[in-house]
Amino acid sequence: MFVRVILVSALLVGALLATRPATIGLGDIIDGVKFLRHWMPPSSQNLTVVLLASMVTLSTAFLGASVGLAIGLPLAFLASSRLAMLPRPVMGILRSTFVVLRSIPEIVVALILLVIFGPGPFSAVLAISFHNCGVLAKLLAERIDEASHGTFEALIAAGAPKSTAATFGMLPEIWPSVLAQYFYRLEVGVRASIALGLIGAGGIGQQLINHFKTFQYREVSTDVLVIMIVIGIVDFISIRMQRSYV
Repeated sequence: MFVRVILVSALLVGALLATRPATIGLGDIIDGVKFLRHWMPPSSQNLTVVLLASMVTLSTAFLGASVGLAIGLPLAFLASSRLAMLPRPVMGILRSTFVVLRSIPEIVVALILLVIFGPGPFSAVLAISFHNCGVLAKLLAERIDEASHGTFEALIAAGAPKSTAATFGMLPEIWPSVLAQYFYRLEVGVRASIALGLIGAGGIGQQLINHFKTFQYREVSTDVLVIMIVIGIVDFISIRMQRSYV
């Protein structure tokens, strides 16, 4: 136990040293406060354009989460070690693929896709879907392994194919977890879509960087407020939908 505490403490100290800020004086803080004064009050001049851009961002996140779930959920069943729908070596390859999909940041995939498809939200949709597929497949495969398999095994014993038993015996068992993970990835997707907008993938992120580069700080403030509202709405819908299935 003592050795673990020492190791964790050493890691924390190393992390703090690696991320320590540059020298900051009182004058720098005052300059920062003065800079923020230019952000107020938020501008409503281009509110319609910002709202339309936020809808693009929300649509991008929605499609990214939906496509990721549509591909990731079947792969999760195939990768489940307890369902054993594939030979073990194939399952190992499949799970390794999930690691690759999760390990590549959306922004790297988006940069590649922007070269292929050009600027716009389509590249962001594909990049977010790519990442969500690996994340959801991994998390849902683990949830399938942990869930009760009584109904699934009963259907198998009755002569049902594994695919049918998984659909009717396993999917209802994990459905609340599927919804929870889907809405969480949707919320993450909104943030990812905003970040990808900074590199030309459209949406409110692109509006944000354009306003910032042109020193329109009151418009930047409006962008930030709309982003907060959009994420709040997604979170509210997520909570209501999950409660309805509990």
